[in-house]
Amino acid sequence: MRVTDPVISPSSFVSASSQVVACDLAEGAALLDLSSNIYYSLNEVGTEVWSGLQSPCRVSDLEVTVRSKFDVGDADVERDLLEMLIDMNRAGLISISDGPPA
Repeated sequence: MRVTDPVISPSSFVSASSQVVACDLAEGAALLDLSSNIYYSLNEVGTEVWSGLQSPCRVSDLEVTVRSKFDVGDADVERDLLEMLIDMNRAGLISISDGPPA
């Protein structure tokens, strides 16, 4: 049986895994997943998103932040952000839930 990705929408809550540490770089950041010892690199936009994930937040709030800091269209932000969050979830870097943390 194939495991499917969780449904993620603008109202979903997302947060960074406590098993990931980050280090700022000149034009982005490097992430290290302590559970797998795999490094990931983020560009400037990804670094901004990662910063927002340090406490649980709604996807829609991340969209607002990205739109306010970068010159990108609304449809592009939503599509690209959802894609990035799905990829981060598949890698075990974040968690996704339907409601705020208890």
